[in-house]
Amino acid sequence: MAKKRGLGRGLDSLLPRESTEQGRVLELDVDEIRPNPYQPRKDFSTEAMESLKESVEEHGVIQPILVKKVDQGYEIVAGERRYRAARMAQLDKVPAIVVEVKSAKQAEMALIENLQREDLNPAEEAEGFKSLMDEHHMTQEELARSVSKSRSYVANALRLLSLPEDVLNLLRNGSISAGHARTLLMFDEPKRLEMAQLTIEKELTVRELEQLAKKKPAVRTTRPKKDIHLRDMEKQLEEVLGTRVLLRDSSVRKSVEISFYSREEMEDFLEMLMNVSRETSG
Repeated sequence: MAKKRGLGRGLDSLLPRESTEQGRVLELDVDEIRPNPYQPRKDFSTEAMESLKESVEEHGVIQPILVKKVDQGYEIVAGERRYRAARMAQLDKVPAIVVEVKSAKQAEMALIENLQREDLNPAEEAEGFKSLMDEHHMTQEELARSVSKSRSYVANALRLLSLPEDVLNLLRNGSISAGHARTLLMFDEPKRLEMAQLTIEKELTVRELEQLAKKKPAVRTTRPKKDIHLRDMEKQLEEVLGTRVLLRDSSVRKSVEISFYSREEMEDFLEMLMNVSRETSG
């Protein structure tokens, strides 16, 4: 007998431990249930939903959905794909468990459910992260703990949202990968869509796109070539910091330009510098 799959540590930990209805599976009218307003998944694959509908028609909804009681009926906490498939299959009722959660936890549970099933594309994941942070005043550190990810993972995901909407759409439909999307951030903003389209047209790998990002545009060939040692230092700093670094060495002044993609990344860097300074002075 196959072992029943649990909700996973992250999602299970958010469920209330005491409730008058917890553990009871209710048969609820589908018309009494409304979608989760915090659902991070925006695109539901037609092919996948059709397959799930056929399964529901044959076997019914095997795993109950999670809902919470609202003024008029119930609102989905987790299990929206099963709910949608039940409606497509024209079922009158679906099995459900009522839980008591606040909106912040409801948003977390919807996001975690999708993350555990690896059911979100990178753009949806980033948008889900941003929604939780904006609506529930969470820091990157707090969000990272909630979804069992590192802070750097969350920060890198959020960086994708600085891409143009047309590029994000290519990421959503799978035309480019998350690796391609992160590499596109190395280009100046006006060039990002153009390079995304070139990536698709030429079927560029992430490595090939990185090489293009590191090349100087032809219009700049008239400018003095940067000293090879200066460029080597830039490369070393970029590898250590994980972001774009520009060193300027002129007769007038010397400067270092470090690109940050969120305020928290900048604050983390400054804190690191201060810690190094304190250790050195101590």
